[in-house]
Amino acid sequence: IMVGKHMFWRIFAFDPAQGKPDFDTSFEIPIETLTRLARGANRVHIRSTSNPSHHVTSKPGSDPIIRMRQGRSLNLRVNGLPYRREDVKSTWDGIAEMLDHMWADEAAGANHSIAYSLYHASKNENGLHIINKMMCGWSYGKFDGIEVYIDPPSSFVRKFNIVSAKKTAQLPGKTETENVKLVEDLENEVSDYRGEGVKCFTKYEHTKCLVQEAMGKIPRLTPRELNSKLASATKGAESAMHPSLCLDQIVDTMNELDNAIKAYRRYGKELKDYKDQTVKAYVVTEHMRLLLLEGTEQIPRLSKEGLQDKLDEAHDNAKKFLEPSLTANQQKMLLQDLEQLIKVYHEQGEIPHFPGLSDHSVLPISASSNDN
Repeated sequence: IMVGKHMFWRIFAFDPAQGKPDFDTSFEIPIETLTRLARGANRVHIRSTSNPSHHVTSKPGSDPIIRMRQGRSLNLRVNGLPYRREDVKSTWDGIAEMLDHMWADEAAGANHSIAYSLYHASKNENGLHIINKMMCGWSYGKFDGIEVYIDPPSSFVRKFNIVSAKKTAQLPGKTETENVKLVEDLENEVSDYRGEGVKCFTKYEHTKCLVQEAMGKIPRLTPRELNSKLASATKGAESAMHPSLCLDQIVDTMNELDNAIKAYRRYGKELKDYKDQTVKAYVVTEHMRLLLLEGTEQIPRLSKEGLQDKLDEAHDNAKKFLEPSLTANQQKMLLQDLEQLIKVYHEQGEIPHFPGLSDHSVLPISASSNDN
């Protein structure tokens, strides 16, 4: 199903007509497969079968999906504490009526497996209870049609191609060995997907530093400082985006990258004009200084050739000092690759692999005197 801009895949469904819930049939894939599949997801979506507008959705990368990856019940935070009435909004999105089902006053079943208890809003009579062989309803003791979804990458949905029929031991038409291999292949794909996303974020951070330098928002970075910033960006992306980038994170990053490139183009000409004028001003100032030193007899009188040599040296030094972290050619190549990356992403909805991106050094390289 589509919830907003995000695709979700059903992993659990209960029909009150079947009596008490039996997780062996309510879960649509084996628990072991579910926990591995959840490593590629970022949200949990729970809704009423008869009224899909009655739903709650966990925030991206928050505690519910983390606990699902661990195979534990979703009614507690990772630290084992329940969702209190006053802070349930920090984890779950939904209308007030639905959020009222999600809080609890007791940390019940801290170590319960998801195979026994999917959700237990303890001490909340109007709370969600999904417990194997006991009850499945938005309130204690009730039996309601409820479905649970997660949002793995679209490639998972395409490759698993699971319909809404009940599944027990394995995927349709697959042997146990084929199932294991399929899941392992998908995990590798998630790892690659995440790796490309982290690279994209690092490239974006690099471009952002260049733009901020050009606009004078940050001091000109030394090679060590730039390398440290990029290493920190990579580490932060790997930590914050575990285990993979969700779609909205990619969209936000690509939009920021798009704006960064536009800003770099906009300020590029201004930066070049500013640089040229600054070099000229520095050479004129050096000329005046030399004339003053001659006039006050602080240096010997210079020959015409000697004066020109000193002015040429001043020109080269000023130009070298004003070079950004990347040479003009490197900037052009990097921006071309990034533009192509954005174009393909907008057309296909996925981040492609560009070997060329990794060929460009991420460390500042001294510019030649011919670069503008």
